[in-house]
Amino acid sequence: MLSDRRLVAYIVSIKEQSPDVRELCRFLQQKLLEYMVPAVFVLLDALPLTPNRKVDRKALPYPEQTRPSLNNTFVAPRTPAEQSCGARR
Repeated sequence: MLSDRRLVAYIVSIKEQSPDVRELCRFLQQKLLEYMVPAVFVLLDALPLTPNRKVDRKALPYPEQTRPSLNNTFVAPRTPAEQSCGARR
C-alpha cells in the first residue's frame, strides 16, 4: 500500500535477552532525528530467508502497531522556518 508508508524495525534478539521496545524507542529518539525512528517495532524469532539466504522481504509479517507518540495531534508550523520546511514536501 503506497498510502501506508512507514519505517518498520524487525528485531531478532537472543532468546535470553528480549529487548524492551519502549526503552529501545526512547534510546533511538535520543540518538536519531524523529523521522528516522521506526514507527513500528516487530519482534521475530528469525528473519524469513529466501533459498539464497537473503532476507525474504515479502514474507515479513505486516506490522500492526504504531508508536504511541505518532498518535499526537497535529501541531501547525509556528515560525517562518517551520512553514518553509513544510512547503518543500
